[in-house]
Amino acid sequence: MADIRAGGRARNAAWQYIYLTWRPLYLKPVLDRGGTAEDVREVLSRVMMDVEKQVCRDDFHLHSSTLRTYFIDALIKAWSEAGRKRSAMQSKMVEYDPQAHAGGGHQPGVEEAYLREERARLVRNAVEQTGARCQKMLTLYGKGFSMEEIADEMDFGAGAATAKKEVAKCRERLREFLRENPL
Repeated sequence: MADIRAGGRARNAAWQYIYLTWRPLYLKPVLDRGGTAEDVREVLSRVMMDVEKQVCRDDFHLHSSTLRTYFIDALIKAWSEAGRKRSAMQSKMVEYDPQAHAGGGHQPGVEEAYLREERARLVRNAVEQTGARCQKMLTLYGKGFSMEEIADEMDFGAGAATAKKEVAKCRERLREFLRENPL
């Protein structure tokens, strides 16, 4: 963060390091969710500007995450929001397609999208029921973070083995909640 705040060559070197070193870390979750490298390129510069703007603020402090986690979360969120906007625009274009309405056509996909969103909301609510610690671990796990990264983020001194064991416990806690409270 200090290099980004410093500006000049230090800033450029920091962003080059982030781009080259963290690329697999922020690309994988997007690809795993059906995105493309092009999707990431579309939002990357905006996210870099937003993160830099935040980092340079005097009142900016990372309390519960690293800069890497903050950056990756920001990028995934921006990609997700861009995807929702694209989907909404595509849905509207299809919804008002005269041929689809000419024969009283049914709009498949709108219902599926709604059901997907509703299910995602229910899953998020279920994850929240596992407690703050498990919620954080399951969120990182769901975003494609490795066990080593989860161990770093959660400050597990014993490393990936502990993270794997703790994530497994949290996943079991989530399964148990879902057995008792089916979606």
